[in-house]
Amino acid sequence: MHPSFFDTSKTPYSFIRSSQELKLFCENLKNVSFITVDTEFKREKTFWPDLCLIQIANPRSVVLIDPLIQTLDLSPFYDVLENPEILKVVHAGYEDLEIFLHTTGRLPTPVFDTQIAAQFCGFGDSVGYHTLVKSVCGLDLDKSQQRTDWTKRPLTPSQAEYASLDVFYLRQIYDTLLSQLQEKGRLAWANQEMKDLFIPSSFQRNGDEIWQRLKLQKKTLTSQTLCLIKEMAHWRENAAQTQNLPRSWIILDAEIILLAEQPTTTLDDLIKIKPFSRYFKIQNAQSLLDCLKKALDIPKHLWPIPKMTLPLSLEEKTLLGTLKTLLIQQAEHTGISASLIATRKDLEDFVRDDLSAQTLPKIMPKILRGWRLEIFGDLALKQKMEFEKRFKK
Repeated sequence: MHPSFFDTSKTPYSFIRSSQELKLFCENLKNVSFITVDTEFKREKTFWPDLCLIQIANPRSVVLIDPLIQTLDLSPFYDVLENPEILKVVHAGYEDLEIFLHTTGRLPTPVFDTQIAAQFCGFGDSVGYHTLVKSVCGLDLDKSQQRTDWTKRPLTPSQAEYASLDVFYLRQIYDTLLSQLQEKGRLAWANQEMKDLFIPSSFQRNGDEIWQRLKLQKKTLTSQTLCLIKEMAHWRENAAQTQNLPRSWIILDAEIILLAEQPTTTLDDLIKIKPFSRYFKIQNAQSLLDCLKKALDIPKHLWPIPKMTLPLSLEEKTLLGTLKTLLIQQAEHTGISASLIATRKDLEDFVRDDLSAQTLPKIMPKILRGWRLEIFGDLALKQKMEFEKRFKK
């Protein structure tokens, strides 16, 4: 325990506005075992988040780093993020880590996410920072700055205070959750969960994910329509990243589907299509047409095959219900968030999976791996095996 964590009478913080100050601060971190990290950013009109503020706390101090100062060299801070001897503690840190990955090309390591840790300690699903502060520290934080504009300078005292608190109490929360995980014998589980989640591939959409995330309401889309959707979705992804604009500002999902169902190869016909988003740039029109022309020439054997997911049988639905009940029981028994153990999709996939020796999947279902196997997977597997004996002889 670090006594300074629990002095909540005031929140001391200082600004770092020069490269020399940042270098000195980072050099003094070499002997600490962990730091707490948070960021403030803006992402309303861009694909990539605009980093506006970096907050760091070590066991004795809190600093606010202003990345909007163009002359500020952030490389010493990025070196700290990569230092394997210093644990980086975040809360719901996916977007923070995404910013650092985009900026530096590398993910911080090692990372400890208190939101994930809290799910192993009985705090429920996706618990918020303010809730944890109240539960662990007994304080209600002011939320008035949640929607503030972090791009404006100078920052107001209220903004600075609000930002500093995001890492100030995170130290105590980390200390408390670490103790609980150790007492429960779950630290290795939590660490493995974070290690599996915070890898570069988790922050990148692969080829199929890009187009399969579109809201495809119609179940009767043809293979060629899906092919056009796939190619336009890839085109949009590249355009959004290159132009640093939200995907919806390039072209809407509904517009992609409409063009796939009624493809056109002329600029005049494209302009006539409604509804086009008010953000659609005419400068992108020719590039979009080129994408459509190329997609229309793709050979039939390369078209995506529509997914035909058959509904569960009555017996399979019964098994699914049994697994849901078992999941709730194990979640209550262990105090681990049910959604962390398994999602509805995880259970449905498990019900559909053929786990016989002849067709054993190359990648075992998630609930049959690691800590999930121990607290839920073994029990679920017994239910499934019993089901197989009764209904699939």
